[in-house]
Amino acid sequence: MPSTPLESSPPLSAVELQVLTLLARGHTTKSIAATLDLSVYAVNERLREARRKTGAASSRELARRLATQENWDKQIGVPDENPHSAEPESPSAAIAARRRSRSFVIMLAIVSVFGLAVVALQVVPPPAAMRKQGASAPASGVSRSMAPLSPYRARFDAEARNNNWAAPAELRTLSLFTLVDGVQSIEVHCAATLCRVEGAVLPDALKRVRSGVEGATLRDRLREAGLEVVATDFRISPDAAEPGKFTTFLTRTG
Repeated sequence: MPSTPLESSPPLSAVELQVLTLLARGHTTKSIAATLDLSVYAVNERLREARRKTGAASSRELARRLATQENWDKQIGVPDENPHSAEPESPSAAIAARRRSRSFVIMLAIVSVFGLAVVALQVVPPPAAMRKQGASAPASGVSRSMAPLSPYRARFDAEARNNNWAAPAELRTLSLFTLVDGVQSIEVHCAATLCRVEGAVLPDALKRVRSGVEGATLRDRLREAGLEVVATDFRISPDAAEPGKFTTFLTRTG
């Protein structure tokens, strides 16, 4: 069986995999954007990032390579061909495929349990206007954090990892933050009672990402997953072409 980009290249995100799968099935960037509830700009950014990671000459070439892999549909969950009737597949399946290895067979079983819950969360449409929390961004372009990060960094570093809770919590958190439009990449690490989320923000997307990260929709979904946002900080690079970054700490509630 030919080697896959997931095995030989940096891992593709769940949204990148979904975009490439739809592209392989004949969708345009416009219909992909409508299916996944993203902007056309965001779809093009994810295709560009996937090409960069895999070294593919074109997005369609990469999509064809992925489409020929054995058991591809089973690993990432391809949405229905009709973009108007498609229900987004659980991103947990794509995340599990990305992290799959022989030593994590048990982890895949855990992911499947949470798959149905994530699908149910995805199909709920966001409200017309998200409630913003926290202070407005100052003139420097760096938004104020809702709470100082230092105490949570120290507490996180001091905690021993509880793998039984941390592993599934990381997958749930990653699947929810990946859905925020404008987020370029996400890393999630959980310990015993805290999770640290670090993400890169596409240029000119800080306001959109901040609205999604600090908005009521994401917070409510995190609460349903047993997590509560306790501190968030956004930072912008002095170079406007470079992505910004944000850090969020979540505490275990269940």
